[in-house]
Amino acid sequence: MSVVTHALLVFSYLILAAGVFVLGPSWFGLSDQTASMLALFVFFAAWHIQFALKSHYDQKKIQEELKVLKRALPLSGRQDTAGDTDEASDVVVELRILQGLLGQLEKRPAMGDGERAIIDVEAEPLSAEKEGATISAENAHPLSTIEIMDITQSALIENRVDLYMQPIVYLPSRNVVHYECFTRVRSKDGVVIDAGRYISIVKDKGLAGTLDNLLFFRLIQIIRKLGPRHPAMKFFCNMSKESLCDQDFFPQFADYISNNREFAERIVLEITRKDYDQLSAIVLDQLLSLGRHGCVISLDRMTDMDMDFNGLEKNYVRFVKIDIEILLKTYDIGDIPELVSRLRSRQIYLILSKIESEYDSLQAMDSQVELAQGYLYGELNPAQDYTENF
Repeated sequence: MSVVTHALLVFSYLILAAGVFVLGPSWFGLSDQTASMLALFVFFAAWHIQFALKSHYDQKKIQEELKVLKRALPLSGRQDTAGDTDEASDVVVELRILQGLLGQLEKRPAMGDGERAIIDVEAEPLSAEKEGATISAENAHPLSTIEIMDITQSALIENRVDLYMQPIVYLPSRNVVHYECFTRVRSKDGVVIDAGRYISIVKDKGLAGTLDNLLFFRLIQIIRKLGPRHPAMKFFCNMSKESLCDQDFFPQFADYISNNREFAERIVLEITRKDYDQLSAIVLDQLLSLGRHGCVISLDRMTDMDMDFNGLEKNYVRFVKIDIEILLKTYDIGDIPELVSRLRSRQIYLILSKIESEYDSLQAMDSQVELAQGYLYGELNPAQDYTENF
């Protein structure tokens, strides 16, 4: 009920009460005191009847919405082909995905005493301006495998897994065109644990997929915030082989993304070349289905460019990423423009990574590479540092 409708009804109750007060003595022989009491009773009775009816209507509406949500649960994100996906159904599906992620924590195998080996963990302290943290890198101490696992598990449960982003720029203008997304785990005292130190451990213990999946869940919220702005901007998300091969999660995720084109066209699945070469036919078919709906692939950690570009194009690989140092070891700088041209003829962009100096940037531009990434163009920062201006 709108505010205007509510005000008009209250005004009508006042007129009714005034009528009882004015006409009561002359029509029914009531005393002035009795007429005033009856007028007040009529006004408040009408008001309470309106409140009861509204409460009944709201309760009925909530029950209908609950029925819709219950019907949406088995759909696992499929949308009605006759119209747009219901927003409530989207939320339900996202919550189902998140529930699946947290459910993976229960599958974490127990660790024995033999796994308490000390790992030299490098910590990246958050700046005081961002989180109020005052811990310096010198305060970092070696952590055992079990400590890293405990930090990761508690971070998942206590919402201390953060989304970080790094820009990918267009050369030579250096305008930001895309972002690569990463997860970072914070300990209870606010220290960010370097991913290179814990990722192999969490992979061994089955939590790498959970971290990957949580990254997507967080990214969906950012894409919603971005809306139709910057339509060509994409978000590169590293996906481990464990996530791709998880047949409890990945088919559901693929179905959800396929039925939400605004997400499919924004997300680029970044897969290491080694993992990509080892994918099963089932997973490749699922990736093909995603590609047909707009969600393409980027191959990362390329060790050379000796691949079937025609096959990559058919499999919806649209980006290949290689460190500039590795590329210059296998190609003369004068030969790289031809490589770029061959890739572009197959709708594939070459991205040069680890650009950390102006000299690296000059070499990238001399190579006529269009896309580049590295600390020279933008550091790895919490997502909100980049998205607050979206």
